Amino acid sequence: MAKRNLAELETAKREIELLYAASRQLAHASTIAGLLDAVSDYPRERGAFNGQLFTFPDPTNPDRMETVAAWGIYPERRLSVGFVIDLEGRPFARYWLARPDAPTLIPDVMGDERVDGPTRKIFARLGARALALLPLFANGRWIGVISFYWSAPHAFDARDTRIFTALQQQLAPVLDSIRLAEQTQRRAAELERAKNEMDILLDASRLLVRASTSAQLLEAVSAYARQNGAVSGTLFYFDQYEPRWLDVVASWASDPAHLVPPGARFDMASTPAAQVWLSRPEHPFLLSDATALDAIDPQTQAHLRAYQLRGVAQLPLFTNGRWIGALLFGWDRPYAFAERDTRIFTVLQQQLAPVADSLLLFEQSQRRAAWAERLARTNAALSQATDERSILMAVAELGDDVSGSWSALAYTLPGNARSLQFVAVRPRDDAPPP
Repeated sequence: MAKRNLAELETAKREIELLYAASRQLAHASTIAGLLDAVSDYPRERGAFNGQLFTFPDPTNPDRMETVAAWGIYPERRLSVGFVIDLEGRPFARYWLARPDAPTLIPDVMGDERVDGPTRKIFARLGARALALLPLFANGRWIGVISFYWSAPHAFDARDTRIFTALQQQLAPVLDSIRLAEQTQRRAAELERAKNEMDILLDASRLLVRASTSAQLLEAVSAYARQNGAVSGTLFYFDQYEPRWLDVVASWASDPAHLVPPGARFDMASTPAAQVWLSRPEHPFLLSDATALDAIDPQTQAHLRAYQLRGVAQLPLFTNGRWIGALLFGWDRPYAFAERDTRIFTVLQQQLAPVADSLLLFEQSQRRAAWAERLARTNAALSQATDERSILMAVAELGDDVSGSWSALAYTLPGNARSLQFVAVRPRDDAPPP
């Protein structure tokens, strides 16, 4: 009797020491993997070859669980981190989900009627014959579950039940605290990223409000692309008289090799790749490596190679039901666009399009007003012209925007419409007369 009591005391002492050691490790654990390791000493001693820690993406609806930590003697026989198991409709999952306060111990998964066929296949894949499953449930919600596997049938006893029960009770609140801390950190990081995005967009908005030229418009929306490695930026407007053409109105580049010069023109009608972004005017057209895509037509690839560009962000400028142009940022290497890039480029094109439209309309109205003034001066001068030279001088101003060395007034000869007689000549600057 005394010997039995002594043995029981020794067993109790060993259990207390084991649980105290687990508690101490749990208190110092700062990662999910550290938590799993803290409660794995006992199952390792008992011959377990594998341990997995799962959490539930939706704690209020435990129909799916995801592996977040794992260890194993045989790495190929463990579930990888990130592996998701669908629990819906599985009898074995219903069994242990209905018993969150106690471990589920299966001496032989291949012969136990509680284990359904699909779940048994997972165990077979892992080479598992016995299972200790510890549900982690606290404060009325699911936190996760731990499973330990044995490669042969294993006879669980009352001591196993006591220790596994204590381990799950120790682990549940600690895991809950770490997950809440991680969620808080993620939310803080998300808020910081959101604030950074807002700052980027607010800066662009402030610069756009003050912009009075196409170059300033381009500069206003280029900071984010530059920060992320873009080597060039190009602003295009559609030709209002020939809308198949895109004209470069402003550009910048970190190196002259990447500069698409102002005044360059590109024919959209003959470029199949353009039809893609033209069909989706509300979304940026992002290509991580345009030169490596077979779907990109040879003409577009040739243009990109000419300016040594590979990654491309094309931002259509479309507002009030009409096209204004496009904004293009280029990278000289492949660029992996992320969800954040899509969000920011989408807002930038939404900010830029109406401002570019207003500036374009203002410039057009100024050009029309200047042309009207020029016509008025021409009409006034014509009304006072008395000979061919004064007629030429009156209308010559209308052609000042056209390149050339001189302007002339000529008559066709009577009876010979193919011959001209010059009656007045106006050289430009120091150009000699014809």
